Amino acid sequence: MAINKNAVLRYNVIDKCLSNFSRTYTFMELLEAVNEALREDDPHSKGIKTRQLRDDIKFMRSEVGYSAPIESYNSVKPPYYRYEDKNFSINKQPLNSSEAQRLKVQFLCCIRFEGSPELEWLSEISPLLNDKFGLKENTQTVISYESNIDYEGYKYINPIFNGISQKRVLKIRYKPFNKDAFILNFHPYYLKQYKNRWFVFGYNQEKKLNNWNLALDRIESIEESSITYLDTTTDWEDYFTMLLV
Repeated sequence: MAINKNAVLRYNVIDKCLSNFSRTYTFMELLEAVNEALREDDPHSKGIKTRQLRDDIKFMRSEVGYSAPIESYNSVKPPYYRYEDKNFSINKQPLNSSEAQRLKVQFLCCIRFEGSPELEWLSEISPLLNDKFGLKENTQTVISYESNIDYEGYKYINPIFNGISQKRVLKIRYKPFNKDAFILNFHPYYLKQYKNRWFVFGYNQEKKLNNWNLALDRIESIEESSITYLDTTTDWEDYFTMLLV
């Protein structure tokens, strides 16, 4: 189950209710508490139905969720829900597997933008995250910065970066200076800024050339292609270091 903003809010409301031993909550009272919190967060929210609440409780009980000791007490009418352990709270638990995986995906995306002024804080927390969760295993830098990101072609950074990280071929319409535009299938490998312009290096399938580069400010459009992606063995940091030798 994917966890979005609404789901996190629902889990926290349920957690607050179940850890409150000064009163009891029936299923419908839990539903009312959750929907009230959703409406407070978003006045346009339509709330959730009973099925979603049952799924939320099931997820919170599961190992991929929080392994929450949620008990249903049916000896009284109406039945009520409560944590079996008075000291339990999902906010006291370590990251579960699904949370750790999502953190890993987001962190890996961030650390590939190594050198960005906006992400200097990553250098401080990356050793801790790497030691705790092994988040930097088998990662490779695919973009480098020289200055603040204020340049033409900015809108193409994200689709190109996604193409690199997800290993997708891009169908690019490209117009060189003083030449006609053309379309090529491009296997993107590395983004680099040089003299305030941005370039993407990769494999030009039409010309069958590796290490081909395209200036982002000359790109007219990008869309994903269904062609199989050809990976690279080039270490791009070494590649550019050798060019300077």
